[in-house]
Amino acid sequence: TLLENVQEVAGPGGFSAASEMVIFRTNADLSFAAVFDASAVTDVIGNADSAYATGSERIFVLDDGFRSAIFAFRSGSADALVTVDELYFIATVSNVTTLAAGDFALF
Repeated sequence: TLLENVQEVAGPGGFSAASEMVIFRTNADLSFAAVFDASAVTDVIGNADSAYATGSERIFVLDDGFRSAIFAFRSGSADALVTVDELYFIATVSNVTTLAAGDFALF
C-alpha cells in the first residue's frame, strides 16, 4: 500500500490532519533506547491543524538524535489533539534519524 500525504515538519503541531504519516525533524528530548515518558512524545507531536474523525489512524515518526521511533495513532475523539492514550509504539530503528516516506511500505 502506498502512503500518500506524507508530511515532514519541525513540530510540535501545525501538521495536516489529512497526512497519513507525519515525520518530525525536531529531536525528542528523551531516549528511545530505554523506557521513555510518552508525554515527551506528545510534546514533540503537538496537535494537528484540524480535527481528526474518531477512529482515524495515522503514523508518526520521531527521533531522539540517535535512533527513530515509529508510533501508530488512533483518534479517540473528533478533535485535533494527540494524546498519550491514542499513541501505540510500533518500533525503534537504531542508528537512523533521517527516515523518509520512501523507507516505509505497508502490507
